[in-house]
Amino acid sequence: MRATPAPGEPSVDCAVVWWHYLLYLNIWIDGVCPGVAQTWYLCAEFAMFMLSPLVLLPLYFWNGRNRWGLRIWALFMLVSMLIPLAITLSLNMAPLGVM
Repeated sequence: MRATPAPGEPSVDCAVVWWHYLLYLNIWIDGVCPGVAQTWYLCAEFAMFMLSPLVLLPLYFWNGRNRWGLRIWALFMLVSMLIPLAITLSLNMAPLGVM
């Protein structure tokens, strides 16, 4: 008996973790079944859709006299740039395009 299924055959592991793909949890839960690229993209797109109010609502409601919405947005953007920078520097990775 083969340890891995032949191409085109459903994997036993995929049959067990099918609900990860149905509930869009496959990017947060490490499954053994990689699925197809479309399911990963749909899950990532849905996660961005669900997280977008965290960015948009402060801009809408707190953008008054003190501009707290703009400050929160700027902090969010700064953190989203510093995290990849820290990972790149800590793993001693070269930037893309530099050979």
